Amino acid sequence: MRSRLALVLALLAPALAAQTVGGAPVVRFDRLDLDLPNPEVQALAQDADGLVWVGTRDGLGRYDGLDLTPVPVAVGGESWADVRALHVGLDGALWVGTSRGLARLDVRSDRAERASPPRGVCAGSVAWLAEGGGRALLYGSRETGVCRLDRRTGRVEPVRLPWASAPTGRAWGMQGLPSGGAWVLGPTPGAACRVDPVGGARAGGPCRRIDLEGFAPRVLGLDAEGRLLTVGREGAAWELRRWTGSEFVRLAGALPEVGWGEAPSLAVVGREAWAATATDGVLAVGLETGASRLLVPTPGDPTTLPAFRVRALLVDRQGAAWAGTARGLALWRTPARPFAVYRRFTGQPGELSDDRVNGMSEGRDGALWVATNDGLNRLDPE
Repeated sequence: MRSRLALVLALLAPALAAQTVGGAPVVRFDRLDLDLPNPEVQALAQDADGLVWVGTRDGLGRYDGLDLTPVPVAVGGESWADVRALHVGLDGALWVGTSRGLARLDVRSDRAERASPPRGVCAGSVAWLAEGGGRALLYGSRETGVCRLDRRTGRVEPVRLPWASAPTGRAWGMQGLPSGGAWVLGPTPGAACRVDPVGGARAGGPCRRIDLEGFAPRVLGLDAEGRLLTVGREGAAWELRRWTGSEFVRLAGALPEVGWGEAPSLAVVGREAWAATATDGVLAVGLETGASRLLVPTPGDPTTLPAFRVRALLVDRQGAAWAGTARGLALWRTPARPFAVYRRFTGQPGELSDDRVNGMSEGRDGALWVATNDGLNRLDPE
């Protein structure tokens, strides 16, 4: 028996050795051969039944593990096809942010109804969705600002931003909080406010200005305990700070200046905070040491980040970090190992459908979903 096992292991050794690249396992992506409304996937969400909702530039689809069913988002006889954000609400409904406004989709009947007003304040495009606490939902975009929806009554009201003279105003970004509510960054450095969660039937208030005493946050994210982290500037110096509930405490200073994209992301990887940049790869900052470094491509080294432009970051349940870039997907398992890079090289099965990664999401079963400019990919956790 022992000799037979040794023979089997000897025969398998070359195949097992081929399953690693730079110390990280080679994985095979399932490129889902789905008839998407548009190959450019812009938003993903999974509901309580395990159904995956796929938002594209030209429509919405529902994937049940076998087939994709187109689900028209029709409001008042008009098609709201450009899906930019998806959120499964506490009521089980699917909230769909589009270039024309916010819609509520009943996932049982596939019936969509308008949730944002047809004109005026709060009627613009929707790129952000977050729980507002109680029965409230927050939504908005850089153009629309931030608005609050009462899911029971359907009433919509603008969230007054302290830097705007109008009922609402332009915003740079929004970060939802686990307890409800959100942080909002203004279009100019140093403008920041917090939308407190709504409890019960109490009406929501304005976005409360936070006195940052000269500090200007530019990127927001949450650590493993749900505490707010930010990279920002004070004067000419870039810093990493953590919100304590009353102030931002500096964790690191003298960070290198980088170029931020339209929707920069921040995630905690091990003992570092990683920030995605548009021009400088990943800015990694030690949460305890304050030391910083840039993870960037190195010509001729296939185990470095594949591109300077990083579009998305995700840390999975196993603690592995995934970086979606303009030239493929990079996996970082531990700081002692280099990146394993996955790209569309030849179009063979197991490769990504496209190098341009727009976003990622981890399913309830641990599967990694990768949205690209040319279709949807799934990585089985096994």
